[in-house]
Amino acid sequence: MAENIVQRLRDEIENGIVTNQYSPGERLDEVQLATHFGVSRTPVREALMQLSAIGLIEILPTARCGGCRAGTAPNLRDV
Repeated sequence: MAENIVQRLRDEIENGIVTNQYSPGERLDEVQLATHFGVSRTPVREALMQLSAIGLIEILPTARCGGCRAGTAPNLRDV
């Protein structure tokens, strides 16, 4: 069941990036995504890690908390 949630989130976030719902370079916040999708941060984090593994997003370490940003145009062409 949990894998289905992660897969659904991954697909929806990926679709949002590809359709430009999330602009290239836009910060993707785990808390905001979790609230938007009505889930906890854990499945959002897993979905973001999967998207990072295929190069669609970049996970950025920050002083406050981890974050990530949507891929830029060159990254999207490679996917």
